Amino acid sequence: MNLSNTTGVVGQTLIGYATGATLGVDNGLDALYFNDSPLALTSLIDNVEYIIQGRSLPFTDTDVVPLGFKTDVAGNFTISLSNFDGLFADDQAIYLRDNTAGVVHNLKLSDYGFTTPSGTFNTRFEVLYNTTLGTNNPALTHNNILVGVKDQIIQINAGNVTMEKIELIDVSGRVIYTQEGVNATTATLENVVMNNQMLIVRISTKENGIVTQKIIF
Repeated sequence: MNLSNTTGVVGQTLIGYATGATLGVDNGLDALYFNDSPLALTSLIDNVEYIIQGRSLPFTDTDVVPLGFKTDVAGNFTISLSNFDGLFADDQAIYLRDNTAGVVHNLKLSDYGFTTPSGTFNTRFEVLYNTTLGTNNPALTHNNILVGVKDQIIQINAGNVTMEKIELIDVSGRVIYTQEGVNATTATLENVVMNNQMLIVRISTKENGIVTQKIIF
C-alpha cells in the first residue's frame, strides 16, 4: 500500500498472507517500522508499527488489519494499492475503512483521498475484505441514528439496533471519550467537557457495523 501527497509517494507498507505466519509477531516475516520519517503508513500488531506484516493462512475475509498513520504536516493525502497478487489477483476486494469519516472504500476500484491535520492516528484506518453484515441483524445506518445535544449532555437513540461501543472523536482524529459495553439501543453521555467544537460520534455494534455523525458540542 502507498501513502502519497502532492509530492509523490511518501510511505509504503506491505501486508501479506503466508504459510507459517500468525496474527502475532513473526520473526523473519514481520519488519518493524523504525520511525525514520515524520510521514508514515504502517500496519499495527498490538499497537506497534510494522512496515511489513505477515498474516496467517488460511485466509478469511472477516480478517481486519489496523493501520497506523502519522504526518507532521496537515494536508491532502492518498492511500492506494501499489501491487496485489495471489488470492487478491481475482475477485477478492480490498477495502479501506476510514473510521473518522465513516467511509468504507474499495481500493481495487480506485485510490482513497482524505484530508488530515498533523498528528498520529492509529485508530483511523483499517484494511478489511468484507463489508457485509449478517442479514438477520438490524442494519446500522445514518437514518436510524438520532443524536441530540443539550446542556452538555449527549443523547443517542439507535432505533432497534443494539449499540456495543460509543466513541467521541475530535477534528484531529483523537478519541476523547469511549463508552464500551453499551448493550442498549439508547445511551446518555455526560461529563464530556468540550465546548463549541465539532465532534464525531462513532457508534459500533456487536456485528461490527459502524456509523458516524458530526455534532457541535
